[in-house]
Amino acid sequence: MLLKTENEKQSDFSKQAQEIEKEIKAHTRQLVRIVKQVGKNAIEDFQAKLHKGLQGIADSEVEIQKQFEKLKQTKDLLSGKMETKPTLSSFEPVNERLLDEFERLPVLPKYHFSKFQPGKIERMIEKKFGKLPILKIDTAKPNEGDSDSDSQEEEVEEEESASEEYESDTTSDESI
Repeated sequence: MLLKTENEKQSDFSKQAQEIEKEIKAHTRQLVRIVKQVGKNAIEDFQAKLHKGLQGIADSEVEIQKQFEKLKQTKDLLSGKMETKPTLSSFEPVNERLLDEFERLPVLPKYHFSKFQPGKIERMIEKKFGKLPILKIDTAKPNEGDSDSDSQEEEVEEEESASEEYESDTTSDESI
């Protein structure tokens, strides 16, 4: 009879362990989904920045083309005015401000990215993964009835130390 009771305890304990293992695996899958979503969002944000930079470069190219076209038109205008005509003197007065805008090149921005700096998430995940189950060992003798005073004391001590450890971990990780 006592052996049968121990076998039942072992079976119940194993079932409980399997259930907890399933919960941990489900929690891990959920964390993986969250991390994948964060990565996907980061890539989308990066691609938006890439598009913005490429658009800025394209806008700069258009602006340079406009400047070249204006310069060519100014050159043609000046060349036309400088041609000698029988009725006019060799050179006609030219508007001096016509070339002022070409004295300085436009300021063209240079686009570049800073390097990717991965966060130190592994340690944080390890510490904040979740509160793992505490192994409770009941030391009450079968003939003493339902007195769990010894078991409760051990459980309270373990929970207090686990709680203190968790709190110290959370305060030290806030800077991360």
